[in-house]
Amino acid sequence: MSKVNNNFLSSMATSSLARFKENSVILSEQELLDRLNEVKPSQPFVLNNQSFCLIAEIKKTSPSSGNLSRDDFHMTQQASDYIKGKADIISVLTEPSRFSGALDDLKDLSEAFPNVAFMRKDFLVHPYQVSEALYYGASGVLLIAAILDQEQLEEMIKRALQHNMFVLIEAFNKEELEQSCSVISRFQGSEGSLMFGVNCRDLKSLEVDFARFNSISEFLPQNITCIAESGILNTNDISKIVDWGYSGALVGTALMQTNNPENALIEFRKTAEEAQKQK
Repeated sequence: MSKVNNNFLSSMATSSLARFKENSVILSEQELLDRLNEVKPSQPFVLNNQSFCLIAEIKKTSPSSGNLSRDDFHMTQQASDYIKGKADIISVLTEPSRFSGALDDLKDLSEAFPNVAFMRKDFLVHPYQVSEALYYGASGVLLIAAILDQEQLEEMIKRALQHNMFVLIEAFNKEELEQSCSVISRFQGSEGSLMFGVNCRDLKSLEVDFARFNSISEFLPQNITCIAESGILNTNDISKIVDWGYSGALVGTALMQTNNPENALIEFRKTAEEAQKQK
């Protein structure tokens, strides 16, 4: 993790490494893999590249916004609303210290909705945590390029694909994007299980720069689904990212704070499809 400076992202990566070490003492990597081998292998998750991909996030708190849960929040009901709103994937925060997440949240939701694609969103730093995500019910994982060197990123993608999982690779700038694309190019034939994400929130400063989606768009890879992450609050934002070349969006705060996440998702998809037709 030599790429990381002393900042929020660094502290999250350090915390994640400590959690990995603690969990791997309780359940070793070999024991974890043995347990997974006893389970019937899942079918490879393949994205529908012909439609707009909506990733709806369950995020109880965030360092930038504090508590995001409404007074009537219930995690299972929130997921149910996302499913009714036709979310393609449900992202679940499992980071405990700053996002109030837990692996058990992933386990509970995947057991309640066994046919839904859940993604573990965390600051993952070791292939063990990819396998751990599958063990707790995830169909895919988020990997943050800023805290992984190319060798780490390649190893973690390889582990995910071995488990028939999908991967959302997240970058913040042109350099990270180009380095990630270099790694992705080593997985020819697996494009249906890989997504590329641009986060307009700088996880070093926590500031949002929505215009970053546009400034980096000319460097987006053309052969995989590209997701716009963070700062997407309404249908106007959806229209903009489609115009800038994105084929999906990850939305958290806006869905956690609205009283009708199902309807919000329906409107987001309708807007995206209309914008795609006009391109």
